Amino acid sequence: MVIFYGAGVYFYGLGVFFNPIIEEFHWSATATSVVFSLKSAETGALAPVVGFLVDRYGPRVVMLAGTAILGAGFLLMSRMESLLNSMFPP
Repeated sequence: MVIFYGAGVYFYGLGVFFNPIIEEFHWSATATSVVFSLKSAETGALAPVVGFLVDRYGPRVVMLAGTAILGAGFLLMSRMESLLNSMFPP
């Protein structure tokens, strides 16, 4: 279920949430776009690492670890209030 939610919202649906995120947090469109761009760059940079891990440990282990990391990330993202606070917690 976490992977279904992650694929639907995180990978494909963030464009739908772009304006509501700007309105809710009062961020600029530039800052919000940079965050979305960093998400894509991070996904591309980690793809070879994930491929290596799948070859070494198998897809089941990598999917289980990825699901746990994705779920923890969504829980932590729910606590986010500002861009700087999320990057540099007090």
